[in-house]
Amino acid sequence: AVVSGCWTTSARERLELRLQVIFEGVQELIAEHAPDAVALEESFVGADARIALSVGQARGAAMVAAATAGVECTEYAPNRIKQSICSHGHADKGQMQRMVKMLLSLDEIPATSHEADALAVAICHALMPPLAHAAPSPATRAIPGDGRRLPVVGLGTWQTFDAGADAAARPLDARPGLLEP
Repeated sequence: AVVSGCWTTSARERLELRLQVIFEGVQELIAEHAPDAVALEESFVGADARIALSVGQARGAAMVAAATAGVECTEYAPNRIKQSICSHGHADKGQMQRMVKMLLSLDEIPATSHEADALAVAICHALMPPLAHAAPSPATRAIPGDGRRLPVVGLGTWQTFDAGADAAARPLDARPGLLEP
C-alpha cells in the first residue's frame, strides 16, 4: 500500500506550532503504519540561509519524532535519490513523478512533485542493498525481496515559495510518503 500527503502550516503561526504539526504528523504516521525506517532527503543549502534553516528545523522535528518512537532515520542526497529512481542524478521533477508512478504502479502521478519526492525517498531507501542500511539488529530489519515486510516512511521537507512573495508569507510544508511493499 502507498500513502502520501502533506502537512501545510500558515506562515502566520508561531514557528514552534508549525514544527509541532510536523512532529505530531510523523508520530501519527509511525503509530499507524509501524515503519522499520524513516528516510529523509538531505538538506540542500541554496542562496537563502533562512530557507536552509527552516528546512533544517522541519527535518529535525521529523527526526525527533522518529527517534522518540525508536525508528531508525537514514538520509539520502537529492542526487542519490534521483539516481535510484531515474538512473541519473539530474532528473527533473516531471521525470521523478512519472518514475514514481511507474515503480509503485499508481493509477495517477502523485498530486504534487513534493509528494513524488517523498515517495522517491522511500523507494530509494527500500532499494538500497541491505548492508547499506544502518540496521539496529538483523532480527528487526527485513531484507527487500525476501518476502518479509519492509515499510519505510520517506519524508521530504520544503520551504515553498513564490518568487514575488516575501519570506514572511512562505508556508512550511512537510510531505510524507509511505511505502509498504
